[in-house]
Amino acid sequence: MRMLLSGLVIAAFGAQILAQDLKALRDKADIIIVGQVVEEGMLDADQGPGMVRRATATVKKVIKGAETVAEKQSIVLSYIAFHPAYRINHLRKGREYLFFLKRGGHRGCAFRLADPNYGALKPTPLLIAKAAGKQPSLPDNVLPFFWNPKEKRFVHEADVLCRKLISAKAVFVGETHTSAGAHAMQLWVLKTLVAVGKKVVVAVEWFQQPYQKALDDYLKGKTDEKTMLKATQFKKRWGYDWAFFKEIIEFCRKNGIKVYAANVPSELSHAVARNGLKNIPENLKKWLPKEMDTSNAAHRKYVEKRFEPMLKRGILTKEQLDHFYEAQVLWDEAFAEQAARALNESGADTVVLFAGAAHLGHRTAVPDRFQRRTNIKPLVLLPCSVNAPLKKVLDITVVNCDFLFFTRR
Repeated sequence: MRMLLSGLVIAAFGAQILAQDLKALRDKADIIIVGQVVEEGMLDADQGPGMVRRATATVKKVIKGAETVAEKQSIVLSYIAFHPAYRINHLRKGREYLFFLKRGGHRGCAFRLADPNYGALKPTPLLIAKAAGKQPSLPDNVLPFFWNPKEKRFVHEADVLCRKLISAKAVFVGETHTSAGAHAMQLWVLKTLVAVGKKVVVAVEWFQQPYQKALDDYLKGKTDEKTMLKATQFKKRWGYDWAFFKEIIEFCRKNGIKVYAANVPSELSHAVARNGLKNIPENLKKWLPKEMDTSNAAHRKYVEKRFEPMLKRGILTKEQLDHFYEAQVLWDEAFAEQAARALNESGADTVVLFAGAAHLGHRTAVPDRFQRRTNIKPLVLLPCSVNAPLKKVLDITVVNCDFLFFTRR
């Protein structure tokens, strides 16, 4: 993998140069707005290459310069068009642009484009977030490229992934529970969606459904962290260090993002793993997902492959393996159901699910079960250690995920 990485550093550096150019443009502009052109025409001609044109625009959104302009205000700007050295031909009436403007235009115009090539751009949500300085950088412990298994190639630009995130109705990000890099990537996904103005709802494996109210109370500021962790029995029922998950939950709390507890109570999963779905105590049946499909042969093969060595060595019996499989289905169906419920109840633009990579690592696990409930195919991101053999990366097939991201730890 080392040889591939050496070539990828150049691409990552190129992307950084583009970001620096945008920063320079932001610094250069007196005001940055999203504006709709309502009038446009020639101002001066016959002055050498190109011509000076004038446009009147209605301000739709102010990103920089709120002390100078306001929303719904009309402004008049000038710019150079049809110049062989510049990219801009002329602004189209009725079209919206992301304007980077300087004060003082030609012949009495209040403003002019801050740059003849990039002063008026298509106002995509991602570009607007970048212009506002809200687009988060990739975490330090996540490498600046991704593996696209469908196209069997590395993607060197984070913007490619960002555009996929922005257009998705459901985003599932897998984790190794004790990987700081995986959790940093999960937080980056949330920040990216919030930066472009998406209304987001989250479902997580880390909390169990009976303790939803305790989690809600904390997110609403009614209780403190210590009270929430005790009320949800986090240490007993999840067991991993709270530090891995704290920053994500705190971000949700700060930004008013609802978090759904996706996991079933431990008593139910343990009962199924021991005695199977047919022997569940009555008091636990209410936590069963409404749909439970144990008939998918591809999913069974995916799950049982992990237990094959134990079966061959006689550590597990065939009956025990059947029960373990049913417990896996229970988790996968529960996570899919809660993610679907979160999306349906919240009216959010995007549902984001955080769960162990094993639950998301095959389409027949959580992803297809979510799609069965919603008719929405989720975008799936899975973690991979930077130390993983290159063959493992190349063997990741399209059935597993949409993007693989690489973590240093």
